Amino acid sequence: MVLFSLLIPLLILVTLKRMRIITSYRIEKREERVVPLFVSFFVLLVGAFFGYDVTSAIILGLTAGLMALLWIITLFWKVSLHGAGIGMLSGLLIYDLTVRNGFVFLIVIGLTLMVFWARRKEGAHNWLQLIVGWICGFAISLPYFMIVNN
Repeated sequence: MVLFSLLIPLLILVTLKRMRIITSYRIEKREERVVPLFVSFFVLLVGAFFGYDVTSAIILGLTAGLMALLWIITLFWKVSLHGAGIGMLSGLLIYDLTVRNGFVFLIVIGLTLMVFWARRKEGAHNWLQLIVGWICGFAISLPYFMIVNN
C-alpha cells in the first residue's frame, strides 16, 4: 500500500517537476493536475493487481477509481484532492470503526474540518471544491463496505 499510494506517486511528482510538466509540488493549476492524476490512476491500478492481500487490493482499486473520477472532473474544473482523500478516509473510518467506537464519528468530523480549514486558509480551494472533493472520496469508499460484507 505504501509503495503504490505514497512512494511511487512521490517519485512521479519529482519526475514531473524535473520534466517541467508541473511548476510546483503544490500543483495549483488545474491544467497541471491532469497528468499526475492520470499516472496515479494507473499506478494504483497496478498496485491493486499486485495487492498484498484482498483488503489492500480493494482499497488500492477503489483509490484508483477515485483518481479516475478526479481526473475526469479536473479536465473541466478544479476539485479538492485533499477533500477527496479525507472523504474516502472518512468513509472507511466511519464504517470500520463506528461499529466499535461511536467516538470515531467525531474524530472524522474533526479531521475533515481541519483539512477544509487548512485548504481554505491557504486559499487553495473554495467551499464547493472542498465539498465536491469530499463527496467524491466518500462515495468511492461505499463499494468497500459492499465488497467486505459479502
